[in-house]
Amino acid sequence: MPRRGRVIEKELDRIAALDQREVRLNARGLNYGVVITLAFLAACVYLIATGHGVEGTVLGVIFISWPGRGDRLSAAGADLSWSA
Repeated sequence: MPRRGRVIEKELDRIAALDQREVRLNARGLNYGVVITLAFLAACVYLIATGHGVEGTVLGVIFISWPGRGDRLSAAGADLSWSA
């Protein structure tokens, strides 16, 4: 019987380690998303500041509006692939 308790305890430790790993990976993904977002927006500001106002504005608007559009369409079951 004590052996079964050790096996269960070992399995619970393994599950806890997997949960901690998942939390770290989720946090890392969020951090990468923030960095990419800030870099893209900085590129848009740079384009606008260097006289490419139309290009910077178009990229900024597309970047800001695309995730919301994708969320609504994917929730409705729409195909979001680029190929027709």
